[in-house]
Amino acid sequence: MVEGDIIDIPRMLVRGIAKQGGTILGTSRTNPFENGGGPEVIKAHMDRLGIDAIIAIGGEGTLAAAKRLTDAGLKIVGVPKTVDNDLDATDYTFGFDTAVQIATEAIDRLRTTGESHHRCMIAEVMGRHVGWIALHAGMAAGAHAILIPEQSVSIEQITQWVKEAHARGRAPLVVVAEGFVPEHMESPTPSAGWIPLAVPGSVGSRTSWPRNWKPGPTSKPGPPSWAISSGAAFRPRSTASWQPGWEWRPSTPWWRATGAQWLP
Repeated sequence: MVEGDIIDIPRMLVRGIAKQGGTILGTSRTNPFENGGGPEVIKAHMDRLGIDAIIAIGGEGTLAAAKRLTDAGLKIVGVPKTVDNDLDATDYTFGFDTAVQIATEAIDRLRTTGESHHRCMIAEVMGRHVGWIALHAGMAAGAHAILIPEQSVSIEQITQWVKEAHARGRAPLVVVAEGFVPEHMESPTPSAGWIPLAVPGSVGSRTSWPRNWKPGPTSKPGPPSWAISSGAAFRPRSTASWQPGWEWRPSTPWWRATGAQWLP
């Protein structure tokens, strides 16, 4: 609708797609107000192509844009479809039930592995800023702890739940939603830097991080006794990967940006 790029969809093209996920159109994320010229451009395409109205099928982002386009005078029907189930005015969204079924099956298999090896298992599920998938799948799988954004708890409390389950002879199972934020953190994914859990005192205590150091979005491979300062940039080392402005520490497989600090 932004570019006026359309295709004819005969019956043969849509035969059998009910069992497929995603979209046969190959569409991706875009913002018509930032990258598409706004509602005037879309309205012009609709008039040129003889389109009376748009049926917008999607989640938070799709329907938020649809609402703005509706306010601008375009005729749009919104259909809630998201695995996250995080939309108002509907009890369930298309895709949520399937997501819960798949997550429950995966967690059931994970639990079998945990019980076989007497280990604690942690399953992270999708959900953006809400815990619907984690709650439903975790209850169905009999998780010992279900961590959702709506209920913030401390690392110490989670550890206690795990230890209590282990003391009863169980293999602890923790299901966590991607948007869950422990009490000692401000967001589920801090903006820069990283510090591994193996660093003494790094779990549950923000004061254990040195000044100007923060946990980061992903753990980088390397010795567990090292962490990087916030804002540092890294990329994998290869046979010909060195460039000016980068340096390599022999104890890790990663190059670091010059000036980034290492914490012993």
